[in-house]
Amino acid sequence: MLQVYLSGELSADNSMNLRSNLRSMAFDAFLQRPIEGWGANAFRQYFNNGGVYSHCNYLEILVGFGLIGTIIFISKYILLLKKAVKLITSIDPIVKYYGKCFIIWLCSVWLMEYWQVAYYNERMIVHYIYVLVIIKWLNTHQKQGVSIRNRT
Repeated sequence: MLQVYLSGELSADNSMNLRSNLRSMAFDAFLQRPIEGWGANAFRQYFNNGGVYSHCNYLEILVGFGLIGTIIFISKYILLLKKAVKLITSIDPIVKYYGKCFIIWLCSVWLMEYWQVAYYNERMIVHYIYVLVIIKWLNTHQKQGVSIRNRT
């Protein structure tokens, strides 16, 4: 399977089959050590002979860090979602708009992570921090009763 991938003989169907097989292999690896996992980048190193990653962020994290690490990883999404939902309840329409934008962004990131591995990507981490800072700023101004619209 890996030789076909490296030889460049993949068609669209073969590519989809390969990704499906990689996900199946990753899930099987997770089931072997579901609580603590195998360690960072374990799927590629131990279960795919140094080949490609599983093409699914969630499976990479489950294999590498088990349920414990996956819960910690997903907690950032829950934190961001809770903060964005707070923004939607604002009476300020601009704050409400930003809340909806953050929820749409977060849902798109959740969806994209099914097809990519980005848990170690510094740019994604910076995006999360950036969004968290903006949400915190908006929540602070909302609590203080300051309208975003009146700021110059």
